[in-house]
Amino acid sequence: MSYLPTILAALIAGAFAYLWFQERKKARKAEARIGKSLRQQKKRLRKEQDRLLNALSDAFFLIGPDGVILFANETTTELVAGRRVAGRNYREVFLDERLNRPIEDSLTSGRGVVHQVVLPQQASPVGLLKREEKPPGWSTSHHSIEMPKRPSPG
Repeated sequence: MSYLPTILAALIAGAFAYLWFQERKKARKAEARIGKSLRQQKKRLRKEQDRLLNALSDAFFLIGPDGVILFANETTTELVAGRRVAGRNYREVFLDERLNRPIEDSLTSGRGVVHQVVLPQQASPVGLLKREEKPPGWSTSHHSIEMPKRPSPG
């Protein structure tokens, strides 16, 4: 009879271990469901964000601290004649110094920039259009360059 308390204690410990493992299994499944739901929501929100930013009539793009373009709306892509923009360094995309100067100022200072650049058609990154494609009276192009504020260190 001296083994009875030991056996009971082992059975109780085994039952608690079994219950703990079952709860842990449920928690992992719930965690996986929540993770999947969050990924789907993030994807949906990203699409909505892109749709809203693509609706802007001005060029809008985000540049990382290393100078790589993280996002560019459709107007920005049109500005550079449809070339791939995202994932490239801004100096590879925007060849005109008047476009690069405000970007460099922002990267150096760490402050966001909203800048309007007026380019004559001859200097536009889109290049020369055929005469018959020019809308009447069109001679300059206006583009806003907007960059997010980076948080200040510390």
